[in-house]
Amino acid sequence: MIRMQTALVAVLLCLLVSVLSADVVQMTDGRRYEGEIVAQSDTSIRIDTVVGTIRATMTLVREEIKTIEKKPLPSGFYDPPPAAPRVSKAESFAPGDNLYLEVPVKGQFGKDVCAEGIRKVIAYASRHRVPHVVFVIDSEGFHDIDEAGAVFRILEKTHSTTQYHAVVSACTGDALAVAMLCDTINLIPGGKIGGAPEKLSETSKRFKAEEEHIVRRQIARDAFALMRKRGNPGVLVRAMIDSNEELAGWLDDKGKVSYGTTAPAGVPAERLLFHSKAGELLVLTAEQVSKAGSTPLVDGTAGMGKKLNLGAWRLESDYGARAMADSAVIRRKRLATKAAATEKAIQQNVTRRETIDRALQHAVQEAAKWDPSNASYQTYARRWRRGWGWHRDYSDYSDRSTTYTQESRKKWQERTDISMKYLKQAANAAVAMQRLDKEAVTLGLQPTYKTGELAVFKNDLEVKYNNLRSNRKKRGE
Repeated sequence: MIRMQTALVAVLLCLLVSVLSADVVQMTDGRRYEGEIVAQSDTSIRIDTVVGTIRATMTLVREEIKTIEKKPLPSGFYDPPPAAPRVSKAESFAPGDNLYLEVPVKGQFGKDVCAEGIRKVIAYASRHRVPHVVFVIDSEGFHDIDEAGAVFRILEKTHSTTQYHAVVSACTGDALAVAMLCDTINLIPGGKIGGAPEKLSETSKRFKAEEEHIVRRQIARDAFALMRKRGNPGVLVRAMIDSNEELAGWLDDKGKVSYGTTAPAGVPAERLLFHSKAGELLVLTAEQVSKAGSTPLVDGTAGMGKKLNLGAWRLESDYGARAMADSAVIRRKRLATKAAATEKAIQQNVTRRETIDRALQHAVQEAAKWDPSNASYQTYARRWRRGWGWHRDYSDYSDRSTTYTQESRKKWQERTDISMKYLKQAANAAVAMQRLDKEAVTLGLQPTYKTGELAVFKNDLEVKYNNLRSNRKKRGE
């Protein structure tokens, strides 16, 4: 009897789910939101919807609403669209074949290269068991760093099911989001990979330059951590994205590649691979990479199977090129609509707030770590639950007597300078987040922080900064 009741409850729940309806809200300016209305009043409604590729809860003003209608909620409404049907015929391949898809990454991100196109290709490869995806990269410059970030997140989430490879003729700026996630990177003769001039990207001109730098610095930090986690030299990609990083590469006496801020004195010119100074972005050429031991790929994608020691290397279909081209056409048509600017602003606002919030947390954490005064950071610990209110043991120089040595004073000042640097970064991130949260409200989005919370954070950061500055030389005398 109990089992029958349990089964009946399950059936009823399924029926309830099946009759849920989705609300479609048509705005007077052409925008259209589909999802579930979660709250409403005489002046506004809130709807759980999808904007582009981002799920968001929007507040819409009733005066700007043209119509509201109901329709059945499709199964998996909030899930990404399913993979496309297989293009090739399974009987065309043998069990031992190593199948791959070729994906052109050419032109500008956000216009010619779209995250949605790459999502479709990866979904297709995963669904139809195509184990290799080869990105043929010929893209230069920063044009849409937010679209590049979306590509990065897609590849990061799906990397466990598919092996990614890059064939590079030119990969600078936004295109690094693809290359840094690849298992192998192969430059063709004359190819290059690295940074691009640090001008504001076309779609980022409505943001302040400082906000753009915060975003790039955090992306560089994320990339560094990811590359290190995968056993690769993260310093390379960090120097390609963040111009504050100075990096040199050289061959040691055994022919092994070494990295540092500068090469050791006496390293012969022929063993020096590169030296990217502060204020510059690292760019590596096929010739430099070849000197490090990686030969250029002369046969293109078709020759990768041999280089990777994979027999029966076969192209599964042209789906990769078709998906990218179709997505670019759809993107251009969408950009021509009245609602395109608002949709893009919403997606940028959401992704940038996520990135800058990570930058704010990182900067405060580092400031706390380097602060030599045992200061409390409970204001931030309460929000992020990071436990930054601890008191480290600075026994080398925390004695309050007058017996400080010259070395102790030097350590105190060095730690103070580093902590002040991160406090300044945190304050800049807080200012950027204040503007983005204010913009979020105007777009109908929920802000990341409560009203007034960022102002309290910023004021506290300034107090800590001024205390450190005033005690930098006074302490330890």
